[in-house]
Amino acid sequence: MSTKMFADTKPSSTKMFSTAKNDPLSNPKSNPKQKTQQEPQKKSQTSLNSFFQSVQKKPQEPEKDIAECILIMGDVHIPNRIDSIPNEVKKILEDNKSKFTRIICTGNFGNIETYNYFKNLLSKEYELNFNCVKNDFQETLLNFPETITIKSNEYKIGIINGYQIVPWGDLSTLSSYSKKLECDILISGFTHIKGVYHFEGKYFINPGTITGAFSSLSNNPMPSFMILITVNDSASLFLYELNVNTKAFDVSKIELNKS
Repeated sequence: MSTKMFADTKPSSTKMFSTAKNDPLSNPKSNPKQKTQQEPQKKSQTSLNSFFQSVQKKPQEPEKDIAECILIMGDVHIPNRIDSIPNEVKKILEDNKSKFTRIICTGNFGNIETYNYFKNLLSKEYELNFNCVKNDFQETLLNFPETITIKSNEYKIGIINGYQIVPWGDLSTLSSYSKKLECDILISGFTHIKGVYHFEGKYFINPGTITGAFSSLSNNPMPSFMILITVNDSASLFLYELNVNTKAFDVSKIELNKS
């Protein structure tokens, strides 16, 4: 039974992999970390618009070969744990919101106003592609499902909040949920600690907290979110973490290979 860790999350006994650095949102404040093991692939086009142009389907290709750009976020907790979304996060989201075709949220908005803010990042064309699950306590009048499964190109994605997982963030329990939902990728939150694992042939993604709200597992987490781009049977995951001291984003890229 092998476990590969691609980002800084527990348990510490798993192996951490280096990630290629790139910023598909072309944020001028982006400041990727120095790579530790291997050079990322060089790309002359870095914006999402350029990315979409590079994967436009050819006339003979089937209709499903269309890029989908998914914002993955969660653990917002406004105003009970933090006052607001960091301005740097708001700016990068609002500058690029026309590129999002779907938003996945692991829950814990805090209030209806915050929910509406994130929902309005999607254009009218994609307004039904806002996927959020129930969290550990009912904080708004909205009624979210306990779990959601969606299809993005060739990937089946399961979504849960993560409060159901005991111990919190436990990969074996998460793996049981992924089998129950029959998904290739399981997205969960609750811990406020970002991480990407490959375990028992499946991917497990935790986007962390998009506001930097504290939790019982992390008193001072950095604000983070992720962008997942799927095209047919390929997927690229971009991890964004805001350094609250420098106000710059550290951006890492991971290729997800469908088993």
